[in-house]
Amino acid sequence: MIASIYSVRDFKAWEQAARSGLQPSLAPYGMEELANLGFTLTQAVEPRWLRSGAGKKLRELETRAELPVSRALLSAKATARSDLALAVLEPQGYAYSLLVSLGVRPWSATPLAALTCWLADEARTASPSRRAWLRRCTKGTDLFIYWSTNQREILSEQLAIADSRLFFVPFGIAADYFYPRAAGVNDSYVLAAGLDRGRDYRTFMSAVSGLDYPVKVVCPRPLLEHLKIPDNVELLGVVDKARYRDLTQGAAVVVVPIRPAVAYPTGQSVLLNAMACQVPTVVTDTRALSDYVRHGENTWAVAGEDPHALRQGIARVLGDPALAAHIAAGGRNDVVTTFNSVAMWQKIAPRLRALADR
Repeated sequence: MIASIYSVRDFKAWEQAARSGLQPSLAPYGMEELANLGFTLTQAVEPRWLRSGAGKKLRELETRAELPVSRALLSAKATARSDLALAVLEPQGYAYSLLVSLGVRPWSATPLAALTCWLADEARTASPSRRAWLRRCTKGTDLFIYWSTNQREILSEQLAIADSRLFFVPFGIAADYFYPRAAGVNDSYVLAAGLDRGRDYRTFMSAVSGLDYPVKVVCPRPLLEHLKIPDNVELLGVVDKARYRDLTQGAAVVVVPIRPAVAYPTGQSVLLNAMACQVPTVVTDTRALSDYVRHGENTWAVAGEDPHALRQGIARVLGDPALAAHIAAGGRNDVVTTFNSVAMWQKIAPRLRALADR
C-alpha cells in the first residue's frame, strides 16, 4: 500500500540526519514504522527553483496563509499513484482538502488523512470568518488523527467534523533513542524544555527563583522575552537532539510548565521523552495532557499558573528519592508499553488501510 506524504520535512534529509544520530527516528514521528506494516511512503521531490528566489517568496506566502498549494500541485503524480495521502501536520492538507472539495483529480480520488495537533486550539479561539475558512480547508479531509481526547468535542462542535472522521491515538516517542542512564549517574539540576507558545515560562521562572538548585532551560530566547531570569537559571537556547537527550538523561527532574488554557497537548514530547529516560517529572495538570498523566504514578502533577504549587511539586520530587524513583519507573513503563511510536503506528495503520480500501 502506497502513502503519499505531504510535509514540510524532507524525509530523505531527515533519514540521513537520523543515521548520523541527529534525529531520534528515521522519519518524523517514527513514521518509518509504517514500512514495517506494509506501507510504502513516497514524497514528491521539490524542484530547485522552489528552494531559491521567487520560489522561496512563494513558499513564505503559502506558509503565512497556511495553504501549501505548490506542494499539492507538485505532488500530483505521486498522489495519483498512491492508495492514500497523509498530511503531516494538518495545515499541509488544507490545499489538498480544498482540491477534493472542488472535485479535482487525483486529489478527489485519493483519500486524505491528517495528523493533527493545533487545529482544535485554533478553532476554539478563531474569529467567525477564520473558523468558516478552517471548515472549508478541512471539509475534504477523510480522517483526522489526533493525540488528546479533549479535542474531539472541539473539532466536532466548532468545525462540524463527524465522529467517523476523528481518530484518537496516544502519542508515541522514540523509546529506543530516549533511554535511561545507568543508575546513580544523574546530575544535580532541574531541566525545562519546550519550543512552542504553550509553555508557561513565566510561572516556571517564579517557581524556581530562590530554589537552592541549578536550573537549565532549553527553549528559543523569544519565549523568555520580558521575563526576569533568576540567578540559578542557565539559558541554553535551542540545542540539537543528541544534546537534548543528554540533558534529559542527566536531569534530577524534568519540569513541563504549561498554560492550562491551551487545547493542544503541548509538552507531551518533552514529558514522554523524560519518562522514557526514566527521569522523574513535574507537569502542569491540563485537560490536553490528561491522557498521559497519572499523578503520583508516572509524574507529579500540579495546578496551572501557580508558582507556589509548582515550586512545592519540584521540591517534593527532589526531596523524596523514593517518590522520584517510583514515578520515574512508572513513566518509563508507560512509554515502553503505550506511549511509543511503534505502538502509535500499529494503531493507526488499520485505519489507514480501511481508508484506502473504502
